[in-house]
Amino acid sequence: MRAGRRDRKIDIQICVPTDTTSGDSTDVWSSHVQPWAHVKWIKADRKHLAHSDFSESEVVFTIPYIPTVTDDMRVVMGGKNYIIDGLIENGRQRALEIYAHSEVS
Repeated sequence: MRAGRRDRKIDIQICVPTDTTSGDSTDVWSSHVQPWAHVKWIKADRKHLAHSDFSESEVVFTIPYIPTVTDDMRVVMGGKNYIIDGLIENGRQRALEIYAHSEVS
């Protein structure tokens, strides 16, 4: 893939468990890396459930290969969170394909 097709800046975040002042544990998402990505939309769907409308989409983000990215992380693009479903190495550590779906909004 040519670098010119990577035209979207994304934020890959990692979940960090943190203790609150009251002693409880909470999860905080923290930025891990912010690569340029090529975005391919696989599916978009709008549904009506329990008197609420929501949309969900499936996306493939192609980024330069970054070995520290795992499927326990999430992608943030345009203010929307995407849960990582799987990762595929493309071309001997040349690129990484991130398969993800949007959180219900």
